[in-house]
Order: sequence, then C-alpha cells, then structure tokens
Amino acid sequence: MPKKPVIEVEEDQKPKKKVTTVKAALKSLDLSKAGSGIQLIIGYDEGKLGEIVIGHGSLNWKPAGSQTFLKVSWKDFAARVQADKPIF
Repeated sequence: MPKKPVIEVEEDQKPKKKVTTVKAALKSLDLSKAGSGIQLIIGYDEGKLGEIVIGHGSLNWKPAGSQTFLKVSWKDFAARVQADKPIF
C-alpha cells in the first residue's frame, strides 16, 4: 500500500499583512523653482508602485518600470477629482 504524502504546516503561520510605504524627499521649501518639487516614492509589499512629484504647477506620476512621468496641471487635477474622473 503506497504511503500518503505528509503535509507539514507550522502552527504560527499567519497571513502576512500587506505593507504600504511612502518615502519623501524635499529639495527646497520654495516650490516655484524648477526641480524643487516634493518627491514621494510609493511602495507596496517590498515592491515599488511608482513616484509622485508635487511641483508648483503640476502633479507628476511615474509608474514603476516606466521611464516617463504622466503630468497633470493643478487646475485639471482639481476638476477631475471633483468630477470623480480618472486623474491620468
């Protein structure tokens, strides 16, 4: 008679909680200067989701693995959020 396979399970195994991380970099308090935006790096479960750069005139999003930022002006951003439309 063939032996039944044995499956070992540790009693302490619990599902891992998913972790979201946000790291910020602030180059200058004066956002009116070019290149002085606030950069936020967004991560989830050890992986990078993307980057947000908040500047004087726009909000920029670069998804993980992308080489280019998607850009939206603050005026367009406000209109899209208020209308419950996609931002990008």
